Amino acid sequence: MLRIISATIFTLLLTLAQANAKVIEVKSPNGTLCAKMEDGENLKYSLFLDGTPLLENCAISMHTDKGDWGVNSKIKSSKQTLIDKTESSPFFIKSKIRDFCTEAVLDFDQFSLIVRLYDNAFAFRFVGKKGKSQMLVKSETFELKFQSDATAWIHGCDGVPTSFEEEIMTWKVKDLESKFAAGLPFVVSQNGVKIAVLESDVFSYPSLRIKFDKEKKHPVGWNAKYPKTFKTATFGRTVVADEEEDFIAKTNGNAKFPWRIIQVAKEDKELLESDLVYKLATPSKIKDTSWIPSGICTWDWMCRDNLRGVDFDPQLNQKSAHYFIDFASKFALTFALIDDGWVNGDAINDDTLFLKGDYRINIKEAAAYAKSKNVKFLLWALAKNIAYDPENSFKMIAENGVAGLKIDFIERDDQLANEMHEKFARIAAKYKLAIFFHGCLRPTGMNRTYPNILSYESVRGNEFPQAMSPEQNVKIAQTRTLVGPLDYTPGVMTSTQDYPNRLRDILITRGTRASQIALFIMYFSPIQMVCDSPTTYESEPKTTKFLAGIPTVWDETKAINCKMDEYATIARRKGDVWYLAGLTVKGNHNHKENLSEFLNPNEKYIAEIYRDTTNSHKIGMDFKHETIEVNGGDTITFPVANNGGFVIKFTKKPRP
Repeated sequence: MLRIISATIFTLLLTLAQANAKVIEVKSPNGTLCAKMEDGENLKYSLFLDGTPLLENCAISMHTDKGDWGVNSKIKSSKQTLIDKTESSPFFIKSKIRDFCTEAVLDFDQFSLIVRLYDNAFAFRFVGKKGKSQMLVKSETFELKFQSDATAWIHGCDGVPTSFEEEIMTWKVKDLESKFAAGLPFVVSQNGVKIAVLESDVFSYPSLRIKFDKEKKHPVGWNAKYPKTFKTATFGRTVVADEEEDFIAKTNGNAKFPWRIIQVAKEDKELLESDLVYKLATPSKIKDTSWIPSGICTWDWMCRDNLRGVDFDPQLNQKSAHYFIDFASKFALTFALIDDGWVNGDAINDDTLFLKGDYRINIKEAAAYAKSKNVKFLLWALAKNIAYDPENSFKMIAENGVAGLKIDFIERDDQLANEMHEKFARIAAKYKLAIFFHGCLRPTGMNRTYPNILSYESVRGNEFPQAMSPEQNVKIAQTRTLVGPLDYTPGVMTSTQDYPNRLRDILITRGTRASQIALFIMYFSPIQMVCDSPTTYESEPKTTKFLAGIPTVWDETKAINCKMDEYATIARRKGDVWYLAGLTVKGNHNHKENLSEFLNPNEKYIAEIYRDTTNSHKIGMDFKHETIEVNGGDTITFPVANNGGFVIKFTKKPRP
């Protein structure tokens, strides 16, 4: 009897608690999206699109050694304001970004919760009120109660180390329990609506992954633990945690924690022009960005041993470095990169060798030669070598005239790994050096804060041409591109519709020639690699000149068409010139494009077209290069092959 009475009392108390819970409703500027924040036993959010629930009663909280934020926490007050500001974004998919949203600040005893509702997204972040003393974050609760039959596109990242180069897979949410964790973006299709989970403004905190909670039966957030001791992995190139602490972050009581973002897209194409990660990141800490370069770069790693028609032994040496510089100069490319291997000795086991000056090439002489050819000289570097002495490493590189570094083999996303990315960017900026990361975590907006970060890898690209597929290329456009720039290394000139093998003297990939050119526009990166051999490009100067002229930062981006797993079409503008690029898995001999979706219908344009032919579905190398005159209001028709694509450059025709 006593147990029955006790249970009844508990139920009554719970009911009363729920009845006394405070609910704060926040709507986007146009009212399309609505979030309801509810306190009580657990702080929860519910998200609605046009009044229809997308996610309901999802708990969010921070668990610290100073107490739990969001557990039995009461909203003391709230204030809502409308934010509407436009800022420049010179190294992005558009030259200006508009931050237009409703912001609500929910005040609690120990913390505040900042909530933003955009017309296409819900975002929130915790902000501490406990002073500057040290605080340990033990874990974070972030629930995502998707429907079990919803479809998810996941970028698998099982365990550590990971370079975040797993294939992007399409799964049912209910089947995710067989996966360890997925990196961001985490994209879900639910009742025809696409929902993308993102994060931004991550500095001194672990990155967010998503895993399936078998007990709760839905996805939740997951963070790597704070490293306690270290060991080497990946053939000694990567430093990872050997032992872990029982917490995820070491911070302070008034810290600002990362933005958690849920983007909502009624149409698939809306994902292609996502700017949320960049928009919510801390603005640039580099006041003068005029020195930061962008453009197209040679890449010797894939082809340094198979140069043809040269009068030297093709391998990593001074003549080879000059050869790549000359090629870059001839086609007006911005950069020439010398990749792994230029440091003599066992740099993997001796971090001091990077600074000692025992190199296979004379980097000072090569950098000076590049400067004389109006080319910026770049070098590859092992992250753990740089971490040994970052200040003197970047100083040495700058004093030798090198323009920047490709920093590789980080393969972690814990708090210390994110801090290392930020430290490298900050010190590199001090010496006016550009950097881009390989074997690294996914972008989280740090490239806005430090625009000298030109790109990130965290994608399986043409570095593995035999493993990549046109299906993956389309999925990358619809997922990985949401979080920031990616170094995919496009531009393979030899294509096949069969499954290729990597040959010693020829680089070959699956798909069509036109689809490889399309990647330069479809995938945003302020630095774009031309991954094939200069001797191959030299043999086809018209195509190479076209590639060399493609911009890598843009004034405007407009998504044209998209269907998940099937096709994507995007238009980007630089100045008065528009580029239209498309990728598809299933071809169409009568593919149509309505130019009025992005061009001025009252203007005439010269359209330079690289496209598939009716034969490209059999012969991937077959392509058509043509120039035609069009009106901005025309609809043009042309063939697109299976696993194919197209690129069209539109230049406004001068009026008589």
